[in-house]
Amino acid sequence: MVKYITGFFIIVILAGCNQSYYAPVTQNIPFFEEKGEARFSFNSVFTEESSTRFFGIMAAYALSDKHALQGNFFFDSYDSGSPGFFNFFQKHTTFEGGLAFGWYNTVDEESRVELFVGNNIGFKKINANGVDKPEYHLNSAYNKLYIQQSFGKGSKYFDFALTPALGYLYMFRFDLLDNNGKPMSFTKFPEESAIANNKHSLLFEPGVTLRLGIKEVKLQIQGVRSFNLSNKGLPYEKYSISFGLFVSPDFRSTDK
Repeated sequence: MVKYITGFFIIVILAGCNQSYYAPVTQNIPFFEEKGEARFSFNSVFTEESSTRFFGIMAAYALSDKHALQGNFFFDSYDSGSPGFFNFFQKHTTFEGGLAFGWYNTVDEESRVELFVGNNIGFKKINANGVDKPEYHLNSAYNKLYIQQSFGKGSKYFDFALTPALGYLYMFRFDLLDNNGKPMSFTKFPEESAIANNKHSLLFEPGVTLRLGIKEVKLQIQGVRSFNLSNKGLPYEKYSISFGLFVSPDFRSTDK
């Protein structure tokens, strides 16, 4: 019995040892109507790897009746395991942020369409040890250029959007180090080795957004599915689901 229980825990731990070096985050869908409008979004993002949970803050502003600027920032930090428990532990810290410029149009009273071109930069730091791996430190950084088109319905109480986004991800830093800060071999790290040898990825990331509430504040839920079109086997997460608040304050002057 002890043997089976021990085996069960080892399987669970090994499943949790899987590292992820990229995850799709919440898409910024402002759905503007006219110049001077502002949008803010605050989200908790849950990804395929259950231990990865981002907190995101997004903002957008309509520069004119057709053009807008948006920015976003995401943060994730967690510890799991312990050095004395099957000699397994891991600590992750992730930052991602960027800007996008775009065009929007109100087709009719409720129909919306928009197109944003943006760039995000992400940084991830891992300190970990696995059942079958030595202790290591991995510092990675990536650049993601994307085109994000959205279309759907926007009203006082309800928003719905479909977003077939396309992205180009370049892992421009991927350093595997030992405790002394010296480079390590990727021999015992097959997934990490795959990234080190395939730093460029073309991503297709369709998303669905639903918002319910009043004009100024809505509850938002969004799902994003990530398809790696060029390197399907890399340890990048395949989906994310986010929950949060979408806020539309009116800063515009009432004097016309």
